[in-house]
Amino acid sequence: MLAVKDRRPVIPVILHGATSVPEWPLSLGNRTWVDLRAGAYPQEDAGLARLI
Repeated sequence: MLAVKDRRPVIPVILHGATSVPEWPLSLGNRTWVDLRAGAYPQEDAGLARLI
């Protein structure tokens, strides 16, 4: 993965409208990810706050 080679941060994000959590490739499976789907967190902006 080029981002790993170049030491660039990668944060997988599940966008609003996604119906399920995807099967992450091995290179992303151990990373922190953020779920921005409606209802993913008790507070509406918690997912975005976690991303920031």
